[in-house]
Amino acid sequence: MQLDPQQPRVEQEFQLLLTLPSEVMPEPSELRGVDMYMGKIPVRWQQVSANLSANQWQASVLVGACSLAHMQWQLSVPISGTDSAGYELQFQFFTQR
Repeated sequence: MQLDPQQPRVEQEFQLLLTLPSEVMPEPSELRGVDMYMGKIPVRWQQVSANLSANQWQASVLVGACSLAHMQWQLSVPISGTDSAGYELQFQFFTQR
């Protein structure tokens, strides 16, 4: 997974970029705060490129500010497709105020 910008800031929209093998696709996902409970933020993916070996998916995200200067987040991405039933990818990253 890649972030755009690489160091996201709270209360400013940023992009999540995910590259997956062409035979699988991401399902609706959730973003949750690790350091502090900030609720569950839904993440919906849109396909932005495709080829025979891999597809790229993108989602726009906006997270709120909390009392911490640096906040750790976890993204959970359920995967569907060939032989991937019940498989979930997890990524962690930080935002700053």
